[in-house]
Amino acid sequence: MFQKDFSAISTATPETLWPQYADVSRWKTWDEAVSNVTLDGAFVIGARGTLTLHGKPTLDFVLTEVTPNVSFSDETKVGPMTVRFTHTLERLTGGTKVTHRVSIDGPGADQLGANMHVQQSVDTLARLGTKQTPLTLGGVILYTPDVTAKVAFYEKAFGLETASRAPGDVYVQMKGAVPLAFSKESFVETMLPLAPRPSRPTEAPAAAEMMLIVVDVKAAFDRAVKAGATPLVAPVTKPWGQVVAYVRDLDGALVELCTPWS
Repeated sequence: MFQKDFSAISTATPETLWPQYADVSRWKTWDEAVSNVTLDGAFVIGARGTLTLHGKPTLDFVLTEVTPNVSFSDETKVGPMTVRFTHTLERLTGGTKVTHRVSIDGPGADQLGANMHVQQSVDTLARLGTKQTPLTLGGVILYTPDVTAKVAFYEKAFGLETASRAPGDVYVQMKGAVPLAFSKESFVETMLPLAPRPSRPTEAPAAAEMMLIVVDVKAAFDRAVKAGATPLVAPVTKPWGQVVAYVRDLDGALVELCTPWS
């Protein structure tokens, strides 16, 4: 039996990459070995189709598993061998890990597997998604002398929840569509050629802000201040209808609280 995984990273989301699978006419755009693919009906479990590789006889395949935006598997008979492909889109923060697993049973499996150029097709698929999404914001990181205290403050002041912690709390990431994270100043200094200017409550804030979107700005403002935030600008309705307020966190970083906008 032959089995091997081939992976690549894309900055595209699984939702962006999935149509490259579900529309079988696109397979040849990311797998140069493919000359034509057909599918009888929708892209669902049990659907059957044909696959033609350049210079090779047409093969029949069947979809054995389909989970939209996550994975699909197919099975093909090649002479005495059974070839199974499992295609997986693993969501990452800021992108997707694309993995194609090849499993081959039967006499000649090792030789057939060694002659497949699967990594090239995975790399091409990942690049296709990257062209559609060349850059994505992976998150915002605030440097602090005490990550543990910073996390506790943001949980109490703004109701944020912890997603992951590094050993020793040198780095903690919070939950969110665009994750907010905190990193210990001494840890960051080991990775940069210069020491960043620290944020302190007794000094002017940096020329940047954290923007948190809420429905009730006044309630969020009052909660933050009660938790120890320094009030800077009380909630005010702007001419365009948005409600905005500003506070500073325990290190002096500037935090904007605002309602959604169109």
